[in-house]
Amino acid sequence: MPKTIVNTRVALLWFVTFSAGIALALVLLRSFAPQILSPNYLWYFIFNFSVYALALYVLLMVSRKHDAEKFVMIFLVTTVGKMLLAMIFILIMIMNTATQPVLDAILFMSIYLLYLTQELLVLFKARKVENS
Repeated sequence: MPKTIVNTRVALLWFVTFSAGIALALVLLRSFAPQILSPNYLWYFIFNFSVYALALYVLLMVSRKHDAEKFVMIFLVTTVGKMLLAMIFILIMIMNTATQPVLDAILFMSIYLLYLTQELLVLFKARKVENS
């Protein structure tokens, strides 16, 4: 069975660099266009960073121990789990603290989609398939 091995160093470097880029973009938005930034933007960033860091950790560990088929299954499970957590989180945030619910939802989903794109790029760039 071929194994998918994800290079941990490359994956973490991409993740940290991309997260720093998102944080910088949010800081610049807050400085130059505060009207389009929700007051909850920091919570949205922290939530997405934490969930994606945990998912990346799980995927890195799975890539070391299991074959490619199992890796794909775990990837799909973590993606669906992140999506469900994201929907619950944004629903709670909008119901409790949002003054502009549409703006909050758009900002949260923008950060979520950036992290989803980042995760896919990291896994494609850092993976290699080994025949064992």
